[in-house]
Amino acid sequence: MNIESEIRFTRTHPGTIPANLRVNLHVHSAFSDGQYTPEALVLQALDRGVTVLGISDHYDTRKTPSIKPSMLGRYIDELERLQLKYDNELTLLKGLEINTLEMLLTGMNLPDLSLLSRLDYVLLEYIANIPRAGVPLRHAGLLAREIPVPSGLAHTDLAMAFPGIDPEDVVKTLVSSGIFLELNDAYHRPGERFPFYFHYGPYLEFAGKHGLKFSAGMDVHGPIAGFSGRAITVLMGFGLDDRLFYM
Repeated sequence: MNIESEIRFTRTHPGTIPANLRVNLHVHSAFSDGQYTPEALVLQALDRGVTVLGISDHYDTRKTPSIKPSMLGRYIDELERLQLKYDNELTLLKGLEINTLEMLLTGMNLPDLSLLSRLDYVLLEYIANIPRAGVPLRHAGLLAREIPVPSGLAHTDLAMAFPGIDPEDVVKTLVSSGIFLELNDAYHRPGERFPFYFHYGPYLEFAGKHGLKFSAGMDVHGPIAGFSGRAITVLMGFGLDDRLFYM
């Protein structure tokens, strides 16, 4: 059985996931296109055993309701308030999801540096070396260098986004650019019932060697169902469970 097949047969039992790895780091609130307020999401996370919650609303994009520049400070203020209020119950991380393709096409700038520096991480979507499908990886690296907090690729199918590039070279480029890789449970190839990261075997083989970091989330827009146990199980199988970007 090859690496990819082994990942596909991964089975997750919630009780086997250590408490500090019960994460869901891709959650949207009513500040953008989510259904619930940030505090309601925190309460749901506590009820469903999530110990590290990352709220990462969309920033200033036309594709969906999103946080406008004038509202970003208020969003961060609210997440910081919740961090203090629930500090003894769970870890809350302040994130933001940025549409890099729209930035490229419209000339939109990154948020103000003083606000970006108050975040815990940024997710970059639409990164791909395919014409008109996304921003090339080398440009994502330049963008990440302007962001003063950890930045990662959101829901990216690596093999399809970077065709013809050796998996080790992709990993080395991500690491040299300071970009982490998200394992997202919400995105699948057409006709498949397992997420993109079930195809990550060749990349995960080199992740330990080069020090690639990771995130895991469910791209929640409604109620929080739980934590990303399947993604964490995959990382544990490769000995990468100590490589979450905030550790």
